[in-house]
Amino acid sequence: MTDDAYFDYAATSPPFPEALKRFEEVSLRHYGNPSSSHDGGRQAREALDAARKGFLARTGFADGTLVLTSGATEANNLVLKSATPKGQLLVANDVHPSAWLFKDLDLLEVGPNGRISPETLAARITKKTALVSIVHANNETGVVQDLKALGAVCEKAGVPLHVDGVQALGRLPLTLSELPFSYYTFSAHKFGGPRGVGGIIARREGLTAQIQGGG
Repeated sequence: MTDDAYFDYAATSPPFPEALKRFEEVSLRHYGNPSSSHDGGRQAREALDAARKGFLARTGFADGTLVLTSGATEANNLVLKSATPKGQLLVANDVHPSAWLFKDLDLLEVGPNGRISPETLAARITKKTALVSIVHANNETGVVQDLKALGAVCEKAGVPLHVDGVQALGRLPLTLSELPFSYYTFSAHKFGGPRGVGGIIARREGLTAQIQGGG
């Protein structure tokens, strides 16, 4: 590190020393395959389950499901690719590039103030809409969407809502159990965690594995 000021936390944040220390401890102690039945495997599984449970509790969503990925790009891809065969995707036009790589995609416009109005969202949802995807907090403008209002629209229409929470989780005071989403994606390096770790906090089933052959 240098004495230069760093103003790019929206891109990545320096890892907390405590996070790196814990990562090293777990890597050295629980290196067994968590799918193995021997003692080392069971200990690794217990450590993994405890990490999932503890993280969900910290987000205020202890009853959710946590799917771990290599980062938010993979997490976003997993959610949207799982929904693509079911119909059209309605995607906000300020989403991360990882949500743009799909053919059957409709754009949901944000307003002049950077926000999506519930009325606009309701008007754009059709019978073909399989998933709505929005960004919780924009990395350039800082605009925070009204998830409760937008989620209510999706719930009424019976359409799953994917929220890219990369810029919100770990920065905004959130209790995720109070927010009406189906899938909430994040990346640990945005809030002091190690690189190469992200995930999906899921309220519903429906994800389809895109990497085949593993456990």
